[in-house]
Amino acid sequence: ARKVTASPTPLPQRFIGSNGAPEWSPDGKYIAYLSKRGPVLRGDFDTRIVVRTVATGEERELVLDLPRIVGVFGGIRWSPDGGSLLVTAQDAKGRYGLYRTDVQIGATTPIVREESGGIVYWPAWSPDGKSIFFVRRDFQQKIRQLVVRDLETGQEKELLRTAWSHIGRGLALSVDGSQLAFILSDPAAGSTSLKVIRTAGGEPRELLKLRGP
Repeated sequence: ARKVTASPTPLPQRFIGSNGAPEWSPDGKYIAYLSKRGPVLRGDFDTRIVVRTVATGEERELVLDLPRIVGVFGGIRWSPDGGSLLVTAQDAKGRYGLYRTDVQIGATTPIVREESGGIVYWPAWSPDGKSIFFVRRDFQQKIRQLVVRDLETGQEKELLRTAWSHIGRGLALSVDGSQLAFILSDPAAGSTSLKVIRTAGGEPRELLKLRGP
């Protein structure tokens, strides 16, 4: 059995209580996290991405050309090559999208941008960095989809579609990228399930089912 040998201490010493969604870089040398600035309790705040060098404790903020980072919809995801972060955000027109953010300069490139008022969230990189997985909520069709998108061609493939259930709360790829684990909440049935689906397609397999949201 593992044993806790020391008391936990805050990683960042600034804005304690406003930091979250930590993400290790692939080489373990950096931690990126989200930091809220402003009156958090009122919801009128600005979210920043902070990159911390583990060895020295040095921190730097990325200044993004986006009005709002939506941390509640999946936080940030470091690319397999360590050069960029995948973040859910809104643009100046209020459209939700997934953006690739350069770790060095903070420049953003849209990967997915919803034009019809939908939401995209819970992004995850494929192990080779050539595609991303995410959840799309289409308000017009009243559906949620589990989608994989090829970054080179822009082509998307639907892995799962559901009318009422909630997909998300984090997507996790297997090491070889062949399987994707996700949480499926079914409000009508009052249950929550842990499922796995093959990234090549097919029916999901249930690993665990619990009663309650």
